[in-house]
Amino acid sequence: ISTVFICLCPQTAAKSRSNVACGIRYSVVARNARVVGGTPAVAGNHPWHAYILKNRKQHCGGTVIDTEWVLTAAHCIFGVNEPLVVLVGSYHYSNAYNKGRFHHIRQAVLHPDFNPLIAFHSDIALLRVKPPIQYTSGDRTGRGAVIPVCLPAQNQEFPNTYARVSGYGLTREKGVPSRMLKTVQVTILNKSACRVYTGVRKFREDRMICAGNPSGGRDACQGDSGGPLNIMYNDRVYQIGIVSFGEGCGRSRYPGVYTKVAHFRNWIDRKLR
Repeated sequence: ISTVFICLCPQTAAKSRSNVACGIRYSVVARNARVVGGTPAVAGNHPWHAYILKNRKQHCGGTVIDTEWVLTAAHCIFGVNEPLVVLVGSYHYSNAYNKGRFHHIRQAVLHPDFNPLIAFHSDIALLRVKPPIQYTSGDRTGRGAVIPVCLPAQNQEFPNTYARVSGYGLTREKGVPSRMLKTVQVTILNKSACRVYTGVRKFREDRMICAGNPSGGRDACQGDSGGPLNIMYNDRVYQIGIVSFGEGCGRSRYPGVYTKVAHFRNWIDRKLR
């Protein structure tokens, strides 16, 4: 495993589109946290994480990238007829009403190349929410914090490094959804390793990232879809992937597959104008 390699434009590296500093954590990292079978994330450590609910039940994850926009996976929105709401500023669903804030979806934009009947090559969507999201550092413990995550520049590469995935999904395969945000460190695998481990024949290196633990035990799971795969760079958190699909949860030789955000950065910018 090598260290992260990234070249980000210094003018945009520390600011979001709304000119607010992005990717700032308000607490220390929980070292042993897991999405599958682990411990909860720390309050304020993922202030960009969004919780998408359908009929008041856990549905998917997402990330705050602007005061009006949340980034998620297209398959979380495709074919859904029930109304969805977005919760931000909460790391524990039972505390949502005194710390988190709910937002309705004003507009859903799926990437035009997404077709779940063929492949998940462009599993990315944008949700425009109302009322606008209010950025805040939360209380002194970080609870209630909401700020945008940083996004990589178009086509930036992140070879053979560690990343962190977070979500409210199942804590084990065939388990139940977590009521607290959880997180785990995973290893990004190259195209050859991904095909060996997963057998994904239609893996598109330009549009997908493969990440996990070849021996199993660390992974996203059902309900984490649409959530972020993040890296730390220069004390800022950048979202490089979106939870897309996988075989089971935390299985040996079956790492998860993520939408590669850097491939779609120009598309994101065009839609946010």
